[in-house]
Amino acid sequence: MYGLTKFTREIAIDKVNFQKRFLENNFILFGTTSVALSTFVKNAYINSNRYIAEVNHRVWSLYHYANNKGLKNIFGTITVPSVYHKKISNRYYNSNFINDINHTPKAGAIELSRMFKRLLDLRVLRDINKEDKCHFRVYEPHKDGTPHLHFSMFVPENKVEEIVDRFKKYFKLKYKNLQVKFETNINNPVSYLMKYILKTFDDLRKADAKLSDLSLWYIKHSITRFYTSRTLISLDVYRCLNGRYDLLELTQMYKNRELIVYLDTDTNKIASIEDHIGIIYTKKHVTICDMKTNATFKLKYEKRKSLKSPIINIEGIEYISVDGILKVFDPIIPVKKMSSMNLYQHYLDINEDIENYNLHHYGLVKNEMISRELIVGEEVLVSEYNLGFDFPDNYDIQS
Repeated sequence: MYGLTKFTREIAIDKVNFQKRFLENNFILFGTTSVALSTFVKNAYINSNRYIAEVNHRVWSLYHYANNKGLKNIFGTITVPSVYHKKISNRYYNSNFINDINHTPKAGAIELSRMFKRLLDLRVLRDINKEDKCHFRVYEPHKDGTPHLHFSMFVPENKVEEIVDRFKKYFKLKYKNLQVKFETNINNPVSYLMKYILKTFDDLRKADAKLSDLSLWYIKHSITRFYTSRTLISLDVYRCLNGRYDLLELTQMYKNRELIVYLDTDTNKIASIEDHIGIIYTKKHVTICDMKTNATFKLKYEKRKSLKSPIINIEGIEYISVDGILKVFDPIIPVKKMSSMNLYQHYLDINEDIENYNLHHYGLVKNEMISRELIVGEEVLVSEYNLGFDFPDNYDIQS
């Protein structure tokens, strides 16, 4: 099912088992006490109960955020064009299917991210203040393994009808015979979407259950189940505090400047967190121990000598002090200086979460990928990305 074969199932299972063995056989030493790394990891396959609880908390936090602002829900389902679909039904293959590396389930998920990004780039949404809109989405496979996307978007009530109308016109203009669906009369949008999210976790919620083909599909194609808009505070901050505050509390505290987050200038990771009481989190230097070889090494986080000032986070923008003047801190390695491996991974990361990246940066990365012959295509002037992926700012969709 989901386009998996015996061979691909074995690869996916081996991938999970290797990760589990590593995490269960490597420990962090706290004095004389050894704690397995698996204790600290929280994902769909390691400590799945904790991970599912966190996903549930993220969804409900975003819903309460939207509800407190009086926002209304648009629920949508989007599929990819027919060239990504291997089968028309359980019995018949699709003659339009293109069987190459650019039309795999992973490529289909990336295309869905692009399609969703294009919706977010429509003027009808861009004109809404970022504080007055939010969304979450989940990816799921058809029986043949082709992905589709479900999303819940929260917007001001007086904009719902206009947004749905523009969505429909957009898909009618850009895609022929594409299956899309938009609903605005769902009484409990969170429970409605959670039905889809939790369905992808069914096998993981059972004690000692084997991974189903559904879970193996996500593993095999490295597809992330669930995304949210960057409306609430970073999950890194929430996870560091281990439940001390919930996501809504932390977000409000950060906006009110009651929470200060310091980042390590070398790793760009959280070094410490302060609230109105004082320091409530500090990054610990720990020792990793491999129980098979008894080899140990320390994780060190040293600040760059050239940066004497810690990173200062002001309203989501990071600064450092240079000769008493605050300057925006940019830890990103220039695209031209990236290794081909890092460049390729960065390109995949952008495509997977494309709505949260600057279009100019996307153009630079894509052009560099083409020049190094990592992908096939023609280089495009970066300035052309000012117009978005398909729609100029002044383009008006006609019925």
